[in-house]
Amino acid sequence: EENAHILSKDWQRKIVWIPNPANPNEIHDFRPFSERSNTIFYAGRIEREKGTHTLLEAFVKIAPQIPGWTLKLAGSITEQDIADKFIAEHPDLKERVIFTGNISDRKELVEIYRNSKIFAFPSRHESFGIVLTEAMIQGCFAVTTDIQSSRTLTENFRYALGSEVDDIDGLAKNLLYACTHESEIETLAREGMNATRERLDLKRCCDVIAEGLNTPC
Repeated sequence: EENAHILSKDWQRKIVWIPNPANPNEIHDFRPFSERSNTIFYAGRIEREKGTHTLLEAFVKIAPQIPGWTLKLAGSITEQDIADKFIAEHPDLKERVIFTGNISDRKELVEIYRNSKIFAFPSRHESFGIVLTEAMIQGCFAVTTDIQSSRTLTENFRYALGSEVDDIDGLAKNLLYACTHESEIETLAREGMNATRERLDLKRCCDVIAEGLNTPC
């Protein structure tokens, strides 16, 4: 969205920003946190550009303080050394850090979102950040890095917590806060879900396209 404003000014043309709309078939009622597991969920490739190594090290720092919590990572491991090194160095966390591999079944993925309280999004950069919207649409509270797509999708962290890219301590601090302030983050997760669904409503996105096509450049 920020780029659209910059380009509009730069090119002296009307640039329309259109988000990836939510899938209407994946819209469900908010599942209360009392019915979810103490899970921090991550979806995406296991690699440094996605910040997975930062997330793992952040979890190591706070694991003793949140003994009932699990970190679940879904996605193909494109940099195997990240997973191998973590497992070798932290065998005590083997039962609490779960690498599921890639999940291609949409129903299964949506159910994991709906069963998780927190969604971790530690990317170094993103074009849009579809998984972040998917998680928020299912009522997860987001803990992200301070990148452009996160700022846009969380309304400048109105419904999320953000830390600097590659900041292990900052990410750990935000994750710990989220894990230990359940009532607060549940309220924000519900508000974030409603705001995200409204913004990414399919009809609304199509209306933006129609308006853009009918407006002189």
